[in-house]
Amino acid sequence: MNLKELKTLLENQNSTMNIFHSVLQKKKNAIIDNDYNAMESVLKDEQTILQRIDFEDKKLKSFLNSYDIQNKLTIEKMLDDLKLNNKIAIGDYKILMTLRNELKATASKVVLLNGLISQLVDVSRSIIKETLIAIVGNKRKTLVNKRV
Repeated sequence: MNLKELKTLLENQNSTMNIFHSVLQKKKNAIIDNDYNAMESVLKDEQTILQRIDFEDKKLKSFLNSYDIQNKLTIEKMLDDLKLNNKIAIGDYKILMTLRNELKATASKVVLLNGLISQLVDVSRSIIKETLIAIVGNKRKTLVNKRV
């Protein structure tokens, strides 16, 4: 078991999730400020970060599968198993659990922020729809008179 590799994988994922959180903050601000150019830039950044998260997630899953193919382990279960069998130093265990907990906390922040952005988009759509109805009128009325 290569604990240094696991530590590196967790650090990379944590760093990427923090970057993703800041990109989502920029996205939220672009929506609130109605800044089209910022939104274009943020969407490109978001796609890049999502690809990076997917890549790092696959690497971590591969690492976990190489440790125990049968039991679809989580990081926490794997570390607890190593600790129970005295295969990991207490200091290393604490460091890895701290990294895991930081990653979990950052992921929770991302989920909350993503929910907020979703609500902002829904409210924006509703405002746009109501504005168009106010300008154009009822949906049943057409903009162009079809009689010639």
